[in-house]
Amino acid sequence: MQSAVVTRREAGRREARQIHGLLLVYLVISWSVGLVWSSDAPGDTVERLTLFQLDPVKKGYVRELEAEPGKVLHVETKALEPPLFEIREFLTPEECAYIIEQALREGLYPSGVNDDAYYKAPANGEQEDEGHDSPAGEMDTEDERRHADSVFGDLDVNDDMFLDTEEILSVLNTDNAFLRHRDVLQMYSDLGLDPDSDGRLTLEEFLSLVFSDRLADIERWVWRQTGHGENKIRESKQAWLGQPGPATDPVLAALQRRVVSLTRLPEKIVQWSEQLQVVRYETGGHFHAHYDSNELDDMECMVNGVSGRFCRFMTILYYLDDDVSGGETAFPIADNETYSDRATKTEIYDLSDHCHDANLVIKPERGKAILWYNHYVNESTGWLGDLNLFSLHGGCEVLKGTKWIANNWIWVDDSYERQMEYLSNVQRALEEQKKTKAAMGLSVPRDVASGLDILKDLFGVFKPKTDTCSIVDEL
Repeated sequence: MQSAVVTRREAGRREARQIHGLLLVYLVISWSVGLVWSSDAPGDTVERLTLFQLDPVKKGYVRELEAEPGKVLHVETKALEPPLFEIREFLTPEECAYIIEQALREGLYPSGVNDDAYYKAPANGEQEDEGHDSPAGEMDTEDERRHADSVFGDLDVNDDMFLDTEEILSVLNTDNAFLRHRDVLQMYSDLGLDPDSDGRLTLEEFLSLVFSDRLADIERWVWRQTGHGENKIRESKQAWLGQPGPATDPVLAALQRRVVSLTRLPEKIVQWSEQLQVVRYETGGHFHAHYDSNELDDMECMVNGVSGRFCRFMTILYYLDDDVSGGETAFPIADNETYSDRATKTEIYDLSDHCHDANLVIKPERGKAILWYNHYVNESTGWLGDLNLFSLHGGCEVLKGTKWIANNWIWVDDSYERQMEYLSNVQRALEEQKKTKAAMGLSVPRDVASGLDILKDLFGVFKPKTDTCSIVDEL
């Protein structure tokens, strides 16, 4: 058991290392987008970049895209919120087969959500009792009683003086466990938490479990459920292909060029985003509803592959096979009139039992791509804006067969100034590298140095943040 836990933890950390190249998203080389570096020419000015976003126009609207000479694709709007587009035959059958083959060669490992939280089990006998040695139901202090009353009030969203299963799920469901109403009722039965068996907790029942050893029992019970696939947020395996930067593999290089044509973003932003993630879902595999990016806050974007928050401006998902039953991609609240009227219910996140209750469901089709924006563009700055809450999405349960997809995440820092600072640092590192090579009589590349050389330089430029949380995989 312990070796399995260590193996899964190492898999998660391996994934974190795979995306260390995220810091290089800031490598928007000046000649690609019209930037002028003022350090060498004091009189020059720097053109301010803005992010391009495809206009959805209306649902069903179709625009033509010349992905490459002689290849015209049709981009159909599937939703307005978030702006979401479907492009059939974006990849050829041969390209799909090649990407799957490369993923198998690279080696697949279990997909995680959060390394430490996901793989740390509460061991028997290791629970601290926090000083609560009193018999069940006996209050230690009036302050503790008032605090517990306050917690009950916070959980009792509808103010009916009961905690129903929906309200209990709000604290039981973590980043890694996905429980349903029936699971809460089963927990009540297994642990004897609901003496009158009415499916609700009164204030006194709540206080009884708080001021006893039952919280430890609940934690252990919940953790045991995460061993079952249906109670995991995510059940799949994955691999990462290529290295950050301009792809050297001809298929991945062609894919990068196609993405640049589709998104109309600077080439270097596309090239220096995350590597291509390939995911395999077997029967029973799923990924319950989640967001690919994080809301804007004081935490900086991830710059070392370990700490920080995700800043994924957009997602492009490719279907690599369609010999599968189930496995749709669902957007539970796409084009909802409001965000809050449905987004608080557990059912909309459950893509095993409630896949087809989603507002938008897209079936796998080999070679098809779907593109959506995880963030708005800030109208004032033209740069990365707030998280689009309507971008909630996930993978429905595979009923039969195997589902293969690949993900392209386009990474943009929400701080324009910070991105420009990184640009300057990268440019300086590249110039120093050129000078060093010239002094040694080595040839200097015309455009961008190799990815490994750039990584070597930049690890001395960027310092990892130690005061931010660890995020291993997509939300």
